[in-house]
Amino acid sequence: MEPLALPLFPDVHVISSCLQKSLRRGDVGVALMAARLLLRLEPERLWRRLCVCAFEEFGLVDVTMTARVVAVSQSRAFRALQGEERVLVHLVERLCASPKDRRLDDLYALGSVVQARPEQLHALEVGPLSSVIAPLVHQAARLIKSCERAVPQRSFRAIAVPGCEAELRTMLRGGLVDEGLAALCLAGVRASRCLLPMLLPLAIEATESCGGLGEAVSVTLPPVPSLGGMPAYAFDGFTRLGREVLVKLGKTEPRLMALTAERPAAARLDVLHHLLFFAEGGLCSPLVRDALALELNRHALAFGTRLPSGEAETAVTLMSELLPSVHALRASIVPAPRTFPKEDHP
Repeated sequence: MEPLALPLFPDVHVISSCLQKSLRRGDVGVALMAARLLLRLEPERLWRRLCVCAFEEFGLVDVTMTARVVAVSQSRAFRALQGEERVLVHLVERLCASPKDRRLDDLYALGSVVQARPEQLHALEVGPLSSVIAPLVHQAARLIKSCERAVPQRSFRAIAVPGCEAELRTMLRGGLVDEGLAALCLAGVRASRCLLPMLLPLAIEATESCGGLGEAVSVTLPPVPSLGGMPAYAFDGFTRLGREVLVKLGKTEPRLMALTAERPAAARLDVLHHLLFFAEGGLCSPLVRDALALELNRHALAFGTRLPSGEAETAVTLMSELLPSVHALRASIVPAPRTFPKEDHP
């Protein structure tokens, strides 16, 4: 590999965030930079993250491409034969050029809430497409319960592969998947270590019942400054520095303080995290838009913020207006970048 001419921000979580969000935006130069950094720092994390992205960011757009990403992620021999960086560049360029579809992630978010608080399903039983969305989210919640397990003293849940295998056998018997799709789902679970591949058959069936995928629409994205050699959107609420920014923002911005005043500190931070994600981190272009995708996204916003739909959308608009302040806070705490010395390269 050639030495990197770009600065390195020494936090793999920030770099992973940068990769995923640049793929959403189709920013191929930034995505390649982040992917190459991860390839040098933590190649296993890179291939796992790329597999997650194939399901989370591209959903139903090109299942064949998703299968290719999963296969490459699982085969070191293929990557070694073809040249690992060469394969990586090809996949990143293809993904950046593809339309984006985030319905699987929105479905997972809704299913997670309903799995933890079943009474929330009632909120999905009214409104457009309720006859599709309510049973769809109920099925997703059941899969989450069956296929994930709690990890002691951790906020995340781990995949239970035997549960996934059992559920796929049930789907096969019921005709929801064929052998090929079942194999992709199981391989995707193992490669990504997340549940999104298991939701793919549910989303395919629901989307087809609603008339199929919509058209991909170009989205105008706001300009983003560079901080520490990374685009500002890399410092999101999942990263340590991003959380510090949200804490400061929540204490200094009166309109956000009023929005979250009656909530405990942890809940306030969670609301701000979701608002920042919908205002900045989840932006995609071009984005597939159809009735089902839009409704899932609308409900995911309301469930994530625990605000009525109209209020949640207004709050996202507010966070969008505050992005210059967010960038300024990020700039005040992001450390200076360092670079790979030439002699450190293999």
